[in-house]
Amino acid sequence: MHHVKYKRSPLRRLLGLLLFHSPRATVSGREIIGYDAFPICENCHHNVYGQSDRPNSVHYKKVWKQLGGLDNHNVPSLTWRLRFKFWFWVIVLRTGRFLFSLFRRKKK
Repeated sequence: MHHVKYKRSPLRRLLGLLLFHSPRATVSGREIIGYDAFPICENCHHNVYGQSDRPNSVHYKKVWKQLGGLDNHNVPSLTWRLRFKFWFWVIVLRTGRFLFSLFRRKKK
């Protein structure tokens, strides 16, 4: 799981309060999967002391800004690319599952 920003955003604080979670539940707050936290492969999440020398890693020094403390984050272009890829695959897989269930029902 990769967090594109460690600092708690106002959106996460608001959603956490609306869901009756303590605002201090975690360091980064309540993560919203597909917006600020993404499941990615282990190779894509290569991380050594906060940074990576591998260009395909989300912690590569050109796409991960390490500002110290909890103010670490990915550059906006990578953040939006991760969001787009995540929701694209959610839509594709859900649509595929739905179409498969339609064809399966017709055979019966």
